[in-house]
Amino acid sequence: MLHFVNPIYFILAILIAGVVLLYFFRKQYKEILNSSNLLWEQTMNEWQASPWLKKLQQNLLFWLQIFALLLLMFALVRPYWDSKGLKGEHNIFILDTSATMAAGKEINTFEKAKKQMLEMLEQHHGQKVTIITAGEKPKVVLNKETNKNIILKELKNVRVTYEHENMKAALRLADSFADNHQSSIHVFTEGVSQKQIPEMKQKTLMEIHNMGNSLNNVSLTSFGVEKEIGKLAALAVIENQSPHEKKLSLHVKDEKNILFEKELSFKANEKRIIEIPDLPERSYFVAEVITDDDYKVDNSMNAVMAESNQDVFTIGELNPFFGKALKTMGIESTQLNDKAQWNGIKNGIFISEGVSLEAIPAKPLIFVNKGGASEKLALENPISKIEDPLLQYVDLNKTYIEYAFKPVKGEWETIASSGEIPLIQKGSVNGHPAIMLNFPLEATDWPLQPGFPIFLYNSYQWLNKQTGFLGYFQPGEEKWLNSDESGANWEIYSESGESIDSIDTTAESFKAPAKPGIYQAVSGDSVAYFSVTLDEREKELGKDESFSLNKKNFYAKEWTKIENDSVWFWLALVALVLLMIEWEVYRRGFRN
Repeated sequence: MLHFVNPIYFILAILIAGVVLLYFFRKQYKEILNSSNLLWEQTMNEWQASPWLKKLQQNLLFWLQIFALLLLMFALVRPYWDSKGLKGEHNIFILDTSATMAAGKEINTFEKAKKQMLEMLEQHHGQKVTIITAGEKPKVVLNKETNKNIILKELKNVRVTYEHENMKAALRLADSFADNHQSSIHVFTEGVSQKQIPEMKQKTLMEIHNMGNSLNNVSLTSFGVEKEIGKLAALAVIENQSPHEKKLSLHVKDEKNILFEKELSFKANEKRIIEIPDLPERSYFVAEVITDDDYKVDNSMNAVMAESNQDVFTIGELNPFFGKALKTMGIESTQLNDKAQWNGIKNGIFISEGVSLEAIPAKPLIFVNKGGASEKLALENPISKIEDPLLQYVDLNKTYIEYAFKPVKGEWETIASSGEIPLIQKGSVNGHPAIMLNFPLEATDWPLQPGFPIFLYNSYQWLNKQTGFLGYFQPGEEKWLNSDESGANWEIYSESGESIDSIDTTAESFKAPAKPGIYQAVSGDSVAYFSVTLDEREKELGKDESFSLNKKNFYAKEWTKIENDSVWFWLALVALVLLMIEWEVYRRGFRN
């Protein structure tokens, strides 16, 4: 249906009527016979050169002027036709970027969702658009953007993050952006049921687009390697989530070679534990299920032969402040009372006080040096320290230490001292990293200051990192890593050796890559592995029907059609062209 923005300008039709009247009352000319052959020949030549122009000469100017004035008038009244657009003045899009959105063969669920969003946004005509990605922490990509080019560009740049989707948090965030009954929320996900939708403050129209349509999946749900009686053995748990029988091959490999291979057959919805005996010593192992399914991300897992965030064990008569400080970091410690218990620990960090250094098992260690009374050293000078990751954010200027003990012999690096007396040192004992405190906690007020638990946290992180394994990370997880300046710059490499990132750990936090797998962090000659693991909730595909909520509260008729008023520009442009033609016709008709 045709509409006009400024119908008042139809009053300019009076000008058109005026032009018509001018043509009615213009001066008339009489025909006169010309007896001169010379002038007659000239007139005939002009007629023959442009007969159609001469034929229309008297009327063409009139029609050109009328059409030009009509077009200018219609340009001013700005006609438009309604065209179908997005529903609502503010459209909020939530896009699931979790790992299960990567399921699919020729085109995955995520790309299908983006394609459908792009098709909807092609109908955008100036409404506000907000885009939220539903990862572990919802992220606002655009907020109330109206520029169509920017909207399409930002949407095309969104990628799968492999995190588990926090749909409830994303919906609550969208709810906070909604403008009562003038907004609509579109959720593009793999499969969300109505029960998973939280209570919303705004009764906004909500369209849930469930894009998942496949349950053809075989999942490697668990994989672990353990040393038993001098040998390495592994267990893999495989689940066929498909409604039909599946044949598959299980591979276990290291950096280059396949170490174990077995052909298996699984019934529909069958889950089975597979034993993998006699594996050789390796830095890490990768288990992979080779089969024809629609979801490849959960077909592999890895196991690194090193411990991260190890358990803490205390031996000897340890000051209670150690246990309290560890609890503030969320770390529980276990007291070991005899050597039999000590030697039974395979992996862990030891904190020892009142026990000889020679008797302690070869493990990462925090050792409180309590020498004899004759080895006491009175402190007379202020405490000084060097820049070191162990003392990062630790202020020792106001710390009082009554006395220290003579340091233990060995190759130790002193990081805090009072004059020539070492107070805190680091080095190694029996090939394992160690931290030495040359003073007891009862001789200082340090445990009452915030610097003490920070020091313990730095020590715990440093001892963990010395094992050559940075730990297990969720996709995109961020964490601060303590490093000295000489080893602060890390290059991150994938399992295939591709460089994917570089970080400066003194200036920025470490962010794990998005895609699950084994990675290397390289700094100079130091190489440390870390693993990015898939969330357990991302190992099962979802499937549900699409649905809508709060349709009755949405005033659809008021916002379903959008004005398309760009036609006025073309009317004005054509009018300008007609005026130029009119000038040329006038010039040619009256130049003699």
